[in-house]
Amino acid sequence: MNALLTKQLTKLGLDPSAPPDAEAWSRLLARLHETYDAWDQDRYLLEQAMEVSSQELRELMEQLKSRNEELQDEVTHHARTAERLRYSATHDLLTGLASRQMLLELLGQALIRIREQPDPGYSVMFIDLDGFKKINDTLGHEAGDAVLVEVANVLRGLGETYAHCKPSVARIGGDEFVILLREVTEPDDAHRFARDVCDAVCKPFDASGHRVRVGASVGIAYGDQSHESANDVLRDADLAMYRAKSMGKGRFAEFDRRMHGDLVSRLATEQSIRDSIESGLFISYYQPKIDLASGDIIGFEALLRWSHPEHGVLTPEAFLPVAEASGMIVPLGETALRQVCRDLSMWTRHHPDAFAGITVSINLGLTQIVNPETAPRFLQVLEEEGVSPRRFNVEVAEKTMLAEPDRVRETLATLSRAGVGVHVDDFGAGDSSLTVLNRFPCDVVKVDRRLIARATGDRNNAAIVSAIIGLAHNLGLTVVAEGIERLEQIAQLQAWECHQGQGFYFSRPMPPDEARHNLLNQARRWQFQHRQRSSIRRAS
Repeated sequence: MNALLTKQLTKLGLDPSAPPDAEAWSRLLARLHETYDAWDQDRYLLEQAMEVSSQELRELMEQLKSRNEELQDEVTHHARTAERLRYSATHDLLTGLASRQMLLELLGQALIRIREQPDPGYSVMFIDLDGFKKINDTLGHEAGDAVLVEVANVLRGLGETYAHCKPSVARIGGDEFVILLREVTEPDDAHRFARDVCDAVCKPFDASGHRVRVGASVGIAYGDQSHESANDVLRDADLAMYRAKSMGKGRFAEFDRRMHGDLVSRLATEQSIRDSIESGLFISYYQPKIDLASGDIIGFEALLRWSHPEHGVLTPEAFLPVAEASGMIVPLGETALRQVCRDLSMWTRHHPDAFAGITVSINLGLTQIVNPETAPRFLQVLEEEGVSPRRFNVEVAEKTMLAEPDRVRETLATLSRAGVGVHVDDFGAGDSSLTVLNRFPCDVVKVDRRLIARATGDRNNAAIVSAIIGLAHNLGLTVVAEGIERLEQIAQLQAWECHQGQGFYFSRPMPPDEARHNLLNQARRWQFQHRQRSSIRRAS
């Protein structure tokens, strides 16, 4: 303390050894007060700073804690998302079955195993539901999804029954399911399983309050060392499934090597069709329709032919199934329609009197008629080619109308409102439904050729044809008899007051120039009329 006072007195210019000086001491005390105040202020500021730093530290700690919790939540969320993604990649979200990806992984493992250890073998069953599309279209996707879930449960239950085969059940898309039997020790295991699938799936299901039925077509492929990939095995089972479907509903079939050859051939045909469309090798032939009262040609049916560079002129049976299955029927149909428009325009332009009232009929298959773009595109092509819709008719087979009634009716109604005629083709073939004539817009009924062929020699068939013609008369519809090949058929049809006829008796389908020449000359008219009158006179 003495040292501190001595130091301070010296700073103030006082002699520490001198007697006390009141003034000096006053200055000393004032300086000490100032120093204390400064110290006190520094202490206060330091305390404040420490308090602020402590608060900031607490806030920072709270922020760090909150951020840590957020990071933990994010990690958990990402982990759950990753788990959902892994699940969705390996499972079908609707049914909970294995997905296509998981199936291919399991098939890959089976391929590796069988190369190392041929026994036991494995098999793949490709299942496609019969009649599912109709449920989806009529009752909606909710009902369709309910059916898929029910079918998945059935297949899962069957898998438990055949647990010794180590089955894995997958849904690979739409109404397609696949069952992998990883261990097939007995050849009949796959057959029994497939038969049980067909039997179980055909039982009625509840779908959004509706009782519905579907069927199953099953293709079986056995894995062996010749398969290079999982997709190869799946492809073989798929081909076998299509074979089963072609045999009828609720069937199963095994893959054989010929199916692969058929696939290669079909792919080659698809490519050839595509190339031929671009090269203009599809040509419309024309078969005349005859007024049975006058013998005049009143129209034509356009029938497509393929001028194949290797096989000559091919009829639709050689290419339409492939075109329908591959979707090539759409560009092929438009190509044919444009060609017919141009032929009709040219005929009318050069021979306006002869062709003024002539109409041409175009056939539409199921793939075309259920496509919502068909009617607008059809009418657009007519507009682009400058041809009136009233010069055209569309012919749709009766069974095609009944296959997808709502979509067919919508397409036909659009065409009919525009002026296109609607003809019901092959009427009376198979399980005929008379409701077709009032459920769909139609102008003409074409009696199936098989009924016409037997109408003159079979009393029952004659009664059916007569009844169809009478019904059409009562409904105000025109009747066309298809497949006329003999004169006596004409006489009988005239007696029943059938309006029109078509068949080889009058003419086979002809190329455009020959059809034009045939109409201009009306070559057959007087021939069949004269022979008919002679036949009637002899009969009397």
